[in-house]
Parts: sequence; C-alpha cells; structure tokens
Amino acid sequence: MSNDILLVSLNNPRNYFYTRHNAGSWWIKYFSIKNKINLIFDSSGQYYFFNNLYLHGKILHILEPNVFMNLNGLIIERYVYKFNIKYNNILLIHDDLDLDCGSIKICYSSGSGGHNGVKSVIKYLNSNSFYRLKIGLGRKNKCIVNDFLLDIPKFNEFNLYIRSIKNSFFYLDYILNFNSINY
Repeated sequence: MSNDILLVSLNNPRNYFYTRHNAGSWWIKYFSIKNKINLIFDSSGQYYFFNNLYLHGKILHILEPNVFMNLNGLIIERYVYKFNIKYNNILLIHDDLDLDCGSIKICYSSGSGGHNGVKSVIKYLNSNSFYRLKIGLGRKNKCIVNDFLLDIPKFNEFNLYIRSIKNSFFYLDYILNFNSINY
C-alpha cells in the first residue's frame, strides 16, 4: 500500500456545481486554485476530474467525481484500488445538513448520517475507516431536504461556506505537517 493521500469530494456532476450538495466540490475547487493546479478530466471513462500535488513531503491525489452522489463510492473505490491508497489516508469532503451553516467538522470512522454519497463510499469500500471533513449547511426547519440540497444558496450564506472552507485548510496543514491523524 502506498502512503499517498487522497483528498476527494462528494458531489453531483458539474452542472450542479453551485448547489449546496456540492460543497465538497467547492472545497476541491478552492484547494486547486490555492495550490495552482488544474483538475484534468479522466478520458478513460472513469468519470472524474483529478490531479496530483506534492505538499509537505506527501503526494496528494485530488479527486472530484463527475457522477451523481449515490455513485461517488464506485468512482472512489476504483481510484483507491488503481493507486493502492490506504483507507485511513482518505479525506472525504462533503456537505452536512445537521451542522450549522459555515461550520466544519473532521471525524474518522463514523456512519453516513443519512448522506447518500457517504453511504455509497462506505458500501463500495466496505469500510468506514476514512477521514471526513464536513461542511455545515445549516438545514432550515421544515425544509424539503432535496429542494434545500439542490438549491443555490443566497450570497451571504455562500460566503459563510467559503469562509469555512478557507478555515478548514488550517486543519489540513496541521494534519500534513504534524502527522496528527495517521498521515
């Protein structure tokens, strides 16, 4: 097994980019811009965008599936197998309805919390032994979940998400520099 690290978003295809459910994709996009890398579309029929980056002495694989949420696990499983990546070297970045808008949380080896993309990853990896970075969406009371997830947030709400994404990079730097969670 390699010691490479996989940073991967859960998301729907790119035509849903600005919807709340693609918060993981926003993270990947901002990370790519910050590190001056372009994601390349895999033309072999695997349906993802990817690139690699050497950072803090580690090879980081950046992966953005380009399929619907409930199929993300299949794409991630194929990529992990292809590059022989250890499950505990995966950081899965995704939205979380139950966290306050603009908050972030990192966890390891937890359940899906009802998130269909996370369910898909757990199913295809047959494991939940990976790290997750959750971006809080702050579900509105009495909202219809699918409508809320697939809606484009208002500008002030989007700013909160982007601020939380920027703040989450401090966690990533800490993890990579100090090997705090098995890296």
